[in-house]
Parts: sequence; structure tokens; C-alpha cells
Amino acid sequence: MSVTRRKFLKHAAPFVLAAASGGSALAAMGPNDKFDLVIKGGDVLDPSQSLRGKRDIGIRFGLIEAVEADIPAARALRILEAGGKLVTPGLIDLHCHVFPYGSAAGIPADELIPLQCTTTCVSAGDAGAGNFAAFRRYIVGQTRTRLYAFVHIANIGLTSFPVAELPTIDFADTEAAAKAVAMNSDMVLGIKVRMSENVINKLGLEPLRRAIAACELAGTGGKVLCHIGGVETSVLMSQILDTLRPGDILTHCYTGAPTPGGAFTNIVQNGRLIPAALAAKQRGVTSVTAAAASITRSRKPPSRRALRRTPSRPTSMLFPETRPACPT
Repeated sequence: MSVTRRKFLKHAAPFVLAAASGGSALAAMGPNDKFDLVIKGGDVLDPSQSLRGKRDIGIRFGLIEAVEADIPAARALRILEAGGKLVTPGLIDLHCHVFPYGSAAGIPADELIPLQCTTTCVSAGDAGAGNFAAFRRYIVGQTRTRLYAFVHIANIGLTSFPVAELPTIDFADTEAAAKAVAMNSDMVLGIKVRMSENVINKLGLEPLRRAIAACELAGTGGKVLCHIGGVETSVLMSQILDTLRPGDILTHCYTGAPTPGGAFTNIVQNGRLIPAALAAKQRGVTSVTAAAASITRSRKPPSRRALRRTPSRPTSMLFPETRPACPT
């Protein structure tokens, strides 16, 4: 009997779907099924659930199947004793440089995360409009770590590092940056700009203005990640703070890095927080630390069904090996 392509696909589809979705991994656990791993007796801290207390975590097929007060040892193929240890969901590092082949500042994310208890990293402007496609295809596509990114307002990103990436304002192409943000809105959080004098020289507020304009032109609600430290003058520092919008992010707030001439123009001057910094905070400008907690909240939470298809990402200072075994 001849089999047409239509008939073949009709009968093969259920098997293809089962394989693609992980097969039995999506099925509810039976009474005789065992967890592949139970992290037992740890002090579990999960702010998303307002949870802090002793819990056992059951993991099966790379998914978190259960967080319970007690999971019997008999239900586990492997047990990790975590008594007296803090166990958290995967932490977020909002300022990483993870484009090792595109910048001298970059290192592979998968080599970084076991050392700092993170499972999500955010590329802080490693790539600009001119090379973001390469970053996405060759780095994000090959990396197990969950990656988000800010597109650099300079179209070359940090490719020239440690040489400054904005020798001329022409490198800050607003429309190109906006297009990169819009085309990669599933992973791009906004625009990165470095406002230090040794990067922008005498360009004043214009790089920041273009970064904000690119975010607004993209129409994705993106934010600006603004690098400060060694800003040309104290006046410009206050102008930067006054220009930032609610939700925009300051990074390197307290490094105290001087200008090339040795002046200290950061947000703390003469031992005091400058008035523009306090006003910016009250207006909703945030810092890297505070912003990290809101990354995932800015996206619609997945359904329980979707969560079952998502590799688990629990981590702690003891258990970096529990990150997922497959890329996402």
C-alpha cells in the first residue's frame, strides 16, 4: 500500500510531539516514580513565593517537580544534603560581559556562573547594532546560561575595548540601535550607554539622549543602562541624573572612579549624595542591584504547563550543578 506524505505526517505527528515535549517528563508523577534528585533540608529562600523556610526540592527530568516540607528519601534516586545551607532560585547578574570573541572584556557565561551562583546573566552592552546578530547567533545560541542583553548605543558595542567605543557621535546610530532592540525584544531589555569622559570625551549629554531615543523608537518599553564614573564634570553628572527616566538604571554608581584629570564627579561628592541622585531615586531611577530583581517580573509569568516545559534553574552556593543540562 502506498503511503502519501499527508498520511505519514498524520500518523507520525503524535510521536514527534511527544519527543519534542520530553515525552513522559510532562506526565504527572505516579506513586512509584522517583525524583532524579532531591535537595534535602535546606533553608529555601524564594521571594517570588514569599517563601523562607526549611524545604525539600524534588527534581525530575531537569524540572522542579516539588517543593515540600519533607520528601521521603525513598522517593529519590540521589540526595543532596543541604541542612544549614541557603538554597535559592537562580540568581541574576545584571551586569556581565559575556561576548568573549567580540570583546576583550568578555568571558564565557557558562564558565562564570558556577563561581557566582547565577543562572541568568545580562550582557551589559557587549554588542551594538552592528554585531548584535553575531552575539545572538554564536554566543546566545551556544550558551546554556539564560542570557538577556542591553544593546550598546555604539554600533560596534565593546568590540574596541579597552579603546573607547564612541570616538565620534556618528557611532551612536539611534535608528539602527532601535531596530536591534525591536528585532530582539524577547531577550533585549534596552540600551546601554557609557557616559565616562574617557569614553565620550566632550560629547556631553548627546549619547544618553540617543540611548533614550532608541529605547522609545523601538517601542518595546526598553530601559537605559547608564554607566557612570569619571563623568567629565559634576554639572554633567547632575544633568545625566536629571535626564534619566523612571525605570532607567545606573551602573557603577559607587565606584568613585575619577576622570582622566583626577576629578571625582560621581553621585557621591565630598562625602555626600548629590541632590540630583536623591531626586532621581525618588523619580524611579534605579540601580543595578534593585533592577536585577525586576527582570523576570517585567515579563508575563508562564503558566504551570509552560513551567513544566522549562528546565529547572535552582541554585545555591553549594549546588551550581543543578543548572539545566540543555540550552534554552
